[in-house]
Amino acid sequence: MPTELIPKGQEYKVADLKPGAIAPFSIGINAAQLLSKGPGAYLAGFQLVSENESLGSAFTVIPYLPDRKFVSPLGITLLWPVTAPPLRNGDGVLLDETIPNSTTATGRLRNILEAGRANSVVWMLDPDLLDLADKASKGYFVQSSKGNVNGIYVNEIATWFNELRTSVAAKERWSMTYANADLASMQQNKATSAFEQSVTIARVTTEQKLGFTTGGTFLFQDKFPVSETVIGLANSLGTNAIVLPDTALPPIVGTTFTPSGTGTVETPNGRVKVFLTDSLLSKASEYKVENAAQTSFQRQRLYADTLLIALQLPNVERNIIVSPNAYWEPTNEGASVFASSVTGAPWVRNVEAWNVLSKDVSTIERDNFLTTAVAKNVELSADQMTRIKKGQSLLAQLTGLFEQPGVVSVDFATAILRAGSQYWQNAPSQARDFINSINDTLTLSRDKVRILAGNSVVLPSDKGPIPITIANDFAEPVIVKLSAKGTPSFRFKSDELEPITIPANSKQSLSFTGSVQGTGAVDVTLQLYTRDGVKYGEPKIISVRSAAYSTVATYFTVVAFLALILLSAISIFKRVRLARKNAK
Repeated sequence: MPTELIPKGQEYKVADLKPGAIAPFSIGINAAQLLSKGPGAYLAGFQLVSENESLGSAFTVIPYLPDRKFVSPLGITLLWPVTAPPLRNGDGVLLDETIPNSTTATGRLRNILEAGRANSVVWMLDPDLLDLADKASKGYFVQSSKGNVNGIYVNEIATWFNELRTSVAAKERWSMTYANADLASMQQNKATSAFEQSVTIARVTTEQKLGFTTGGTFLFQDKFPVSETVIGLANSLGTNAIVLPDTALPPIVGTTFTPSGTGTVETPNGRVKVFLTDSLLSKASEYKVENAAQTSFQRQRLYADTLLIALQLPNVERNIIVSPNAYWEPTNEGASVFASSVTGAPWVRNVEAWNVLSKDVSTIERDNFLTTAVAKNVELSADQMTRIKKGQSLLAQLTGLFEQPGVVSVDFATAILRAGSQYWQNAPSQARDFINSINDTLTLSRDKVRILAGNSVVLPSDKGPIPITIANDFAEPVIVKLSAKGTPSFRFKSDELEPITIPANSKQSLSFTGSVQGTGAVDVTLQLYTRDGVKYGEPKIISVRSAAYSTVATYFTVVAFLALILLSAISIFKRVRLARKNAK
């Protein structure tokens, strides 16, 4: 039916409708009347009424800029995170098909890729996901109730990974920390090694998997602020910028405009530049977009938001940082309309992240909410960090056993880091199960090298051999050191022991000389160490005593017994003589 123009506030009559009937209609609005107040964002809509009863309504926002000269183009930097739940164990086996399935035609990662390569985005790449995609594209296994089974999406994830590399090669790209690490909890709970590795291996891994360079590494904290200490440490280890929500450093009360999304933080390691994502625009990535009406409204709303920001200071150049959260779940249309609407308006200019980093930051005064107390309610628990540190200790023991450290899969090192991902913040029980599974596997591997010895040893004299056996169930030879310490230490001494090589899949018997001081048994703790001096496995406690001291004790007992008999005989003899004498 033809479009009819109706003035604002006027009614338009639709034909009578029978139950279940459909009547399409369109409405024309007098733009001159509606937009007479000049540039801005205007609310427009209609209400369907029958017999004075409202049956429904629909509204939209109309951004209006009759002349681009009215505003200085608003700079937009759209960060585009490509990450996924860290669902891969220490053996490289996937916990389920979530990630491979998300690369299929309607999957989450496919949607993010399609929207990213069609628009002006800054790629933010999780090195853990790239590593998984690279390996899974050649085949992968998935856990199941029947054991590990072959994955079914090899072709899909291979295609997705190849297209991703092609897409990011043509645009600005950066690495995230490994598995999007929860550095706040790591620092708070002194998981120093995990903190350092999550930062230092990130860029190397990303570039290795892509086959070309990146701009560097970003610490991506989209949910909550982190402390100045965390920011300073991350920066000192090589992060180029810290991405925080603008709620971490909000403009002071009374600020009447949206400032540029950059700031600085004074840290123990010096001043560090930070990116502050616009909460309003970034939150729009989470809005439901599943049909044409939702698509239209999302586009109009984002156009209106960016225009209003530009009109706040029409003659001042500003740059706004926008980013979806790391684990957002967009539909294909949702990802597309978000990216295109944020970056595609005529009053917007797209700015690369490196360009923002190279410029002076906004001088607007901001409040500082960077406190560990703010993050404490959502960061990973101290218990989780304790388990992560245990895993790293177990791995360090195993790594030090072999001539070639690579015998222990590097997958275990990165799997432990995955246990420290921000992804687990809302799933503490699953996080605990994940790291426990890794630690259990490492413990079983560690126990393949162990001490076999009896519970007690008797030395023939004050010094003698102490026999033990060391078992190695690995398919590779191992090198260990052995220490023996008495309790108390002054009662037991032993020779200095040289490193011992135990052949693959074998048991090796050996002995060392020990000496015992004094009578009675002494507890001796046998402990294995790696070549690097790292304590290995559980200790073995044996009881050691000297037969020499037992012989001496027996000699003195016999002598005392004989002396007692002699004294008794003398005493009896005297009593007999006395009795005879008295009888006379």
